[in-house]
Amino acid sequence: MKDGPENITTEWKFPSVDYVLLFVPLNCVDFRAYIQDRWATFMNEHIPNVPVILIGIHPTVYVDFTFNTIQAQAIASELNCIAYFECNPTEDDNVIPILEYIVKLMF
Repeated sequence: MKDGPENITTEWKFPSVDYVLLFVPLNCVDFRAYIQDRWATFMNEHIPNVPVILIGIHPTVYVDFTFNTIQAQAIASELNCIAYFECNPTEDDNVIPILEYIVKLMF
């Protein structure tokens, strides 16, 4: 679902989803709208009450961030996410703590 739920052409069924990892680029023009318009409605409809972990992805090149960490954490709180992380996977920045958190949830 790379382009968002507006491109869905089939009926989605998720019989057993324990957690959702929602990766969002921090350099979105409107970080909040990107999440709410593209994903929150979809998740509420298809997988309600499933805990969400919001992960803000730093871009690989320098850009002026539209949203800072405090703003992104506030959005995660508004969406009732169980956790918020930021990472830069191309530089392995903060990837291990995210994986450790996910493993703790699973076991």
